[in-house]
Amino acid sequence: MHNYISIFLLVISLGIAVPHNCRAQDDLTLTFSVSDLKTNKKSAMKLLLGVINPTQELAQVAQELKKALERSKQFSVLIEEFGQLSKTQDIKALSTKGYSLAVFINAAPGGQAIQWRLYDTLDATMIKGKEALKQGNLVRGWAYAVADELWPELTQQQGSFGTKIAYTKRKQRMHGKMANTVYMCDADGSHEAELLSLPGTYVGLYWHNDPDIARLFCSEFTRFNVRLIGITPHQPKKVVLDLTGTCVGISLAPESDKAIYCRSGDIWHYSFNRKNKKSAHTCLIKNDGKNSSPTLLANGDIIFCSDAKKIRQGNAQARGPQICYYHNDTGESELLTKDGYCVGPAYSSYTDKVAYSKKVNGIMQLFVYSIKTKKHEQVTFDKGNKIDCSWSPCGQYLVFCYQDNALSRIATLHVATRQKNFITPVQEYCAYPAWSPRYTVFPS
Repeated sequence: MHNYISIFLLVISLGIAVPHNCRAQDDLTLTFSVSDLKTNKKSAMKLLLGVINPTQELAQVAQELKKALERSKQFSVLIEEFGQLSKTQDIKALSTKGYSLAVFINAAPGGQAIQWRLYDTLDATMIKGKEALKQGNLVRGWAYAVADELWPELTQQQGSFGTKIAYTKRKQRMHGKMANTVYMCDADGSHEAELLSLPGTYVGLYWHNDPDIARLFCSEFTRFNVRLIGITPHQPKKVVLDLTGTCVGISLAPESDKAIYCRSGDIWHYSFNRKNKKSAHTCLIKNDGKNSSPTLLANGDIIFCSDAKKIRQGNAQARGPQICYYHNDTGESELLTKDGYCVGPAYSSYTDKVAYSKKVNGIMQLFVYSIKTKKHEQVTFDKGNKIDCSWSPCGQYLVFCYQDNALSRIATLHVATRQKNFITPVQEYCAYPAWSPRYTVFPS
C-alpha cells in the first residue's frame, strides 16, 4: 500500500491521471510525455470533497476550497454533503466512480478550526488528517489554510494559496496627467483591493518575508529623490529610507534586522543593532557599472543584476547587463549569465533557483537558472515582453509583467506546465508585480 501511495502521489504531482484501480502489485508501466504536460493534454484527477454536517459557513469554505484546488487544473473537485463520515464501504465505493482520493472536512469541536481528512478510496485508508485554525475573519482565508496544508499531501509540492500579489496600476489624474496607485489581489487574481490610493510614481515592489505581517516595500518618486516606503493594509504609508539619490530595490534577511538595497547604482547593506538601537549603512557593491535588483540570501550572498565591465571581463558574449552572484565571504562577484541581455533576477529559496528576463530575438523571455545544477532553461517562448518576475513561495509559479505595444498586464506562469494566466484585465495598465509569503492570518 505504501509503495502504491508513493507512486500515486508522485505521478499526480506531475499532473498525470492514474487509473483508480491501479495497485502496487499490478504490473503497471506509467508513461507520460513532457510535451503533454506543457500542452495541457492531461486530464484532471477527480477528487471528492465531502462536507460533514454542513453549515452555511462550512459550505462556503468548501466552495472556496474547491476553487483553490482546481486552480492549477490538476484536479476536478466534486462537493458532496454527508451527515457523518462515510462508512468504510461507502468510501471504497467512491473508487468505482473514478475517485481515487477523497477529502472530508468538518467543523472542529468548539468551532475554532476546520478538520480535514484525506483518504485513499481503494481500501478506505486515511493518508493524512489535520486541523486548520480559523485565523482571521475571512472564510476564503480559512479555505486557503486548508488548501496549503492539503496540497503537499496531494502533490508532494508546497502550496501558495494563502498569499497575495501586489502591483501598480496606472490611473488618469486631473488635467490629464497619469499616475500610479498600488493594488493587491489573491493569488488567482480575485478580490482586488487598493493598498495605496495616493497617486504617484511607484516602482520596485517587494513583500516583507514575515508570514505574520503583510508589509510591502516600494520606491516612491519625489521632487528631490527616489525613496523607499513601506505599506501595510489599512494603514498610512511609512517612509523607510529617505536618502539622496535613487533608492530602488530592497531585500530583507529572514531575521529582519539586515537588508540590502540599491542606491544610485550601488548596493548597500543595512543592519540594526537591537541592543544599542543603532543602525549602520555600508556600501557592499560599487563598480564601474549600474547594479540593481538585489536579493539577499540566508548565507549573506547576493544575487543581482549588473552591467559592470569589470564583472563581464573575459566574457565576449556578455555585452549587456548580466545576472551576477556576490560572495559574502570573499567580496567577489561572478556571472551567472554570460551572454545576451539579462535583467530582473528573482530568487526562490524553496527551489534554489533564479528566474530572470533575457532578450531573445528582440523579445524579453523568462529563463530559470538552477544554483545546484548550474543549468539555464527558457520557460516562455511567445510574443510580448515578460519582465519584473517574482516567485511564489512554493517555487512552482512566477508572476510577471507582460508588455506588448500599449498593453501592460500581470500574469502568472506555472513553470513546469508552462500554463499562463492573466490576472489583470486587458484595459488596465499594470506593472511591477510582487508575490507575498504565505500568511498565518490571510490579509483583507
